[in-house]
Amino acid sequence: PTITAYADDEAEADGIAQRVREAHSVAGSWSDQAVLVRTNAQLLQIEQALRQASVPTRLRGNAGPLSTPEVRAQLNRLSQLEFNFTAAVTELEEELSESIEGLSVADIERRANLGAFTRLIGDYVAVDNNPTGPGLAAWMATLEAGDVDADRDAVELTTFHGAKGLEWPVVHVAGLEEGFVPIAYASTGAQLAEEKRLLYVAITRAEEELHLSWAASRVFTSRPIKRQASPHLAPLAAAIDRLGVGRAQRVDWRAKLEQSRRQLAETTSASASNATDRTVRGRGRHRSAVGSESISDPTDEAIYQALQSWRQRRARAADVPPYVVFDDRTLRAIASARPAS
Repeated sequence: PTITAYADDEAEADGIAQRVREAHSVAGSWSDQAVLVRTNAQLLQIEQALRQASVPTRLRGNAGPLSTPEVRAQLNRLSQLEFNFTAAVTELEEELSESIEGLSVADIERRANLGAFTRLIGDYVAVDNNPTGPGLAAWMATLEAGDVDADRDAVELTTFHGAKGLEWPVVHVAGLEEGFVPIAYASTGAQLAEEKRLLYVAITRAEEELHLSWAASRVFTSRPIKRQASPHLAPLAAAIDRLGVGRAQRVDWRAKLEQSRRQLAETTSASASNATDRTVRGRGRHRSAVGSESISDPTDEAIYQALQSWRQRRARAADVPPYVVFDDRTLRAIASARPAS
């Protein structure tokens, strides 16, 4: 896995687009990749960056902010000829700049979707010398005409919630910042635990590659706001560092496992041979090696008894006969070998 910090949300969107193109040259199919975010409002900017990079995209379940009722209602309102377009946009931006304190979760999410919409309006104004409501509607219709149908090869864009139960070879998880992960309105222990579970859902959607990112500055409506990395990124970074150490050491665990099995088999064979010798010397007073003959070394006998107790507990917990865990001969070999690990 990788973690990338970007200077701002625009740089993050462009960086994701570049990484998607690089992964496509290896994977060979756009639909092998997905970009996941915490909220619908985050999808719009990433979608635009991908389209500018000539990457086909698909909003899973039409989940983008432009498809929400509040955005559609504002677009219809602004499209009316009797409105002063510039004044109406300014009024909308002022409404969105008001405090969210006391608002419900649904209202906060609606505000976020409208904030994404106002950013799109800014992009439209930048390319039209005489911006109008009908002009905005026509420009947005052109954008939406680029949507691909469900059967075409395209990168999936969706939220953490929308990704449940799905997997892709390559997954990009964006916007891992305080306020998104965990979401700003999560305050109780149960809500914070649910936010952590949602992040777990997101990062476990990746089959082969996982790319995590966040932005140190993000524009909400028209104002850039400083951002902090999600508190969940620190333990993820530590885990990634440990994975790097493991790769550097190049430990072949399969070979080590086979070696351990061979050593145990040799010890078992030697233990059986010694037990047979003791049986012969004892003129038949002891049973065969595979049975329950005593161990001559008192320390080994104590270890063997402890191992039997351990085996009994494991077997009881798993509801299986003790021999399924280990047979007697293996326990005796372990008692003799006393492995250090």
